[in-house]
Amino acid sequence: MKFTPILTSLFVSVFSLSLIAAVGGCEDVKRLVSKEEAPAAAPTKIEPRPGWKYYVGGPVMKPDGYGRYRMGEFQGEVSKPSARGFLVGFKAGDDKKFALATWVNGTQMIEASGFIGDNGIYYVTARTTLDAEGRTMSIQSLEYDFEAETENSKLEYFDPETGESVHTVEASRPFRPDPEEEDDAFFDDDDEEGEGAAE
Repeated sequence: MKFTPILTSLFVSVFSLSLIAAVGGCEDVKRLVSKEEAPAAAPTKIEPRPGWKYYVGGPVMKPDGYGRYRMGEFQGEVSKPSARGFLVGFKAGDDKKFALATWVNGTQMIEASGFIGDNGIYYVTARTTLDAEGRTMSIQSLEYDFEAETENSKLEYFDPETGESVHTVEASRPFRPDPEEEDDAFFDDDDEEGEGAAE
């Protein structure tokens, strides 16, 4: 698998999970009606969170000084959260800590938090991935050792029906990427390069 930056993968999960949620519940694909016949479902309203900003353009990936690209800002700020399409919510505190969430058509898919480095890069330290019904699918924790220039990941998968843990993967890697490295142990199995991410 081709290496992908750690924060790009955070946004990609939204698209793969939304597709699973949309298709997985169909017992018989042949019984799906056309768009002309199917009534349009009203999107869920997203209540604004105090102090948060909202974006519809996705993340901008910036070099972190170690040879990787990570999230550094967002594009397409909007005055209020939209329940149509892809949405990012972001709040940064005076202590350089941040909170982050993503939605697709009004359904929340990711809740995350982290800190802003001296280089302006957003480092995620915790990420929870949700299914279309708001149930936990995975929880990832990340630690960054700037002296040793290494990062550690613990990625735990859950059964959304029971809430039970079914699989955990722990891994470490250097800040500076090896050209031959693979990211399987760091990210969700289906993650690819981020859609909508700009460099």
